[in-house]
Amino acid sequence: MEEPGRDRESREGQARQRRGLRSNPLRRRIARRLAEGEEPSAAELAAELEAPTGVVAHHLELLRKKGALRAGSARDGSPLRYRWGPDEHWAREVLADDGEGEGEGSKP
Repeated sequence: MEEPGRDRESREGQARQRRGLRSNPLRRRIARRLAEGEEPSAAELAAELEAPTGVVAHHLELLRKKGALRAGSARDGSPLRYRWGPDEHWAREVLADDGEGEGEGSKP
């Protein structure tokens, strides 16, 4: 049986981790782009966001590992395509937390 304090610590740790994931301006830009409903590849996102493909791919993989994104199948050799994942509810908070037109995270 888990102790109530330990469960609270776990929830607080997860909340800190989520804030950390939301704190990166590029991840916020990725979240806004995925909110449009398309399923882009890392290379497509990188071109649109004018960021290095490797950097975008790193952030996509980080968000995928945390459950915010899913990567679509690439059986035919085509690149992976990304979309919201099972824990998208907190990932979508990025959009709400971003503020309209404020700071680094508001770039298109």
